[in-house]
Amino acid sequence: MVDVESMWPEIITSTAVDEKNGRVVALSGGGRIIWSDFTTGKIVGSRPIEPPPDYAQLSPDGRKVIVIPSGGRTAQIQDVESGSTPAELTDRDGLTTSAAFNASSDAAIVNSNASVQIWDIKTRKKLQEIPNLLFGGSGSPPVEFG
Repeated sequence: MVDVESMWPEIITSTAVDEKNGRVVALSGGGRIIWSDFTTGKIVGSRPIEPPPDYAQLSPDGRKVIVIPSGGRTAQIQDVESGSTPAELTDRDGLTTSAAFNASSDAAIVNSNASVQIWDIKTRKKLQEIPNLLFGGSGSPPVEFG
């Protein structure tokens, strides 16, 4: 049983629809993931994001969340429901500040004070790195997923 009273009012910062599992997934500003049944709207589960994030963003398919722990150099890809971390994307050169998924949820763009990086989540390989021009790097401007 989920204690709804303890979760509200929380500010919802992003949502995604997990069509495969028939649910809507919400990410709260309080560092919590909440999922509800797509047809009834009833909350069926929730969990805190651990470690507490400086930044978090849901994948478009609602099955993963990218988490940047406080003061971290790592972006963690976590399973929404279990919290398991199938991938960690580490920037050894800079402080990771934000991240996002591409439309198919199989790649992530990670922004740090040193560079913008594009990662293949499944292989955990860095596909591209663009130096951050604002912090003295050289190269082309940041990439945006459309």
